Amino acid sequence: MILQKNNFFSYINTFLYKNTAFRNSTTHTCHQNKHKYKHITFFITLLILFFIPATAFADYTFSRPRMTFSFGIDVFDFFIGDFGDAANVGMSIHADATLQVGHFAGYIRFGSARALTEKEFLPFDEGFQFVFISAAPRFYFPLMRRTLLYAFIQPQITVNFFESNTLVALTGNRLADGLVGGSVGLQFIAGIIAITGQVSCEYDWHLKTILVTGGINIGITSTLGH
Repeated sequence: MILQKNNFFSYINTFLYKNTAFRNSTTHTCHQNKHKYKHITFFITLLILFFIPATAFADYTFSRPRMTFSFGIDVFDFFIGDFGDAANVGMSIHADATLQVGHFAGYIRFGSARALTEKEFLPFDEGFQFVFISAAPRFYFPLMRRTLLYAFIQPQITVNFFESNTLVALTGNRLADGLVGGSVGLQFIAGIIAITGQVSCEYDWHLKTILVTGGINIGITSTLGH
């Protein structure tokens, strides 16, 4: 009889333990899901709150497709790492094109850059030169309704192709380097003239250095269609 009672109480304890563990597991899972949904809801709310005021400031041409071609000058410098220590401030000239539809745009840039070095690595030259191409999606935010003034941000990828290079001891025999980063800027449109200023920061994962660039573009722009 005592054996049967022990079996009975053991069964009850096992049953209660399993149900308690199940409830705890279910409660933990529900808590995780609620926490995840709160993050998603918060992110969506931020997007709505950000884009609604931006749309309110948009002029009537903002939603039309717009093409812009421009030329510009940048000043740049490399920071951190051995390459950053050896490289000095440089300058680049470039051409770029943007196709914008509302808040979103595609952007491409091509240019040539030249910089000096802090040290004389080769006796016949004290600098390095490269050409580059960048591609990026761009996100526009209108700031004024009556004035075509836009702010923008863009994540971007850049490839630098070395043309001459006194820092070959640091770069090796590689002819091209990839960089990833982003830019922020302002664009002002007056008739068919577009003036753009932007600052970018990109990381070169091969050279372990950071490229910081700032400059201004001037070009022509026009909406497409009616």
